Amino acid sequence: CEIIVNTTSLGMWGDAELMATPPIPEDAIPNGCICSDAVYIPPDTEFLKAARRAGAQIVHGTGWLVYQAAAAWKMWTGVEMPTDVVMEVLHEALELRLGAEG
Repeated sequence: CEIIVNTTSLGMWGDAELMATPPIPEDAIPNGCICSDAVYIPPDTEFLKAARRAGAQIVHGTGWLVYQAAAAWKMWTGVEMPTDVVMEVLHEALELRLGAEG
């Protein structure tokens, strides 16, 4: 295995059943595999937790959100989006939201 990518809503915040259901069983994740999740809230989904326990490298969904937005922004405006600033603000907002509601 080189990479496993979750593009389902399993793990998404707001639905306890979805949040508790990883898209694949932990024992199916090979050690050293890269696991990426399109879900960005919560940043650390059950899938990514299982992948970490299995010894995989993990990639959070926040990058998916920010970099697809940056590509669209540049396409529409011709201007580069400051992704480092946007990522920092997104992480702060997620911490506040998850801390307040979570």
